[in-house]
Amino acid sequence: MTSHRCSTLAAICMASAITVFGTAASAAANTAASAAPQEQSQPASAPHATREQAVALVQKAVALIGKIGKDKALAQFSDPQGGFVDRELYIVVLDFQGTSLANGNNRKMIGKQLMELRDVDGRYFARESVALAKTSGKGWLQPFTFVNPANQALEKKLVYLERVDDYLVLSGVYQ
Repeated sequence: MTSHRCSTLAAICMASAITVFGTAASAAANTAASAAPQEQSQPASAPHATREQAVALVQKAVALIGKIGKDKALAQFSDPQGGFVDRELYIVVLDFQGTSLANGNNRKMIGKQLMELRDVDGRYFARESVALAKTSGKGWLQPFTFVNPANQALEKKLVYLERVDDYLVLSGVYQ
């Protein structure tokens, strides 16, 4: 969407970049309420999740897909009460065209095409995620900058993903 780097306000870019894996922000990013995570309940003082917890959550999601099927699993991943949201950890599923199939933090992102969206540093996180899934099948991406849904702070996020058929399942931790 945006083709420029965020030079003055990171909040301006949140609507086009941060909403994919993190907080939904309004187009103008002019209200704090619009930047609040959807259906997330966690104290701001809760500790960050670990890399091991992110891997375990992705593996749990992949196992659920194998057990109950993709469609039922996608619905469960996007349900904040479905067992796949823990602090800032949540599941996102993308197809190889970069379309969001599930998002445990922001249901409004489901069905959105994300390949052209960038983080506040100008990196195409969906493109990089799909490329890693296609070439390696699983692994960690270099950190991106997103809004942490647990504390609303702009932070670096490490994303772990695993490929399942022609889509990828991912989660990440903030640093």
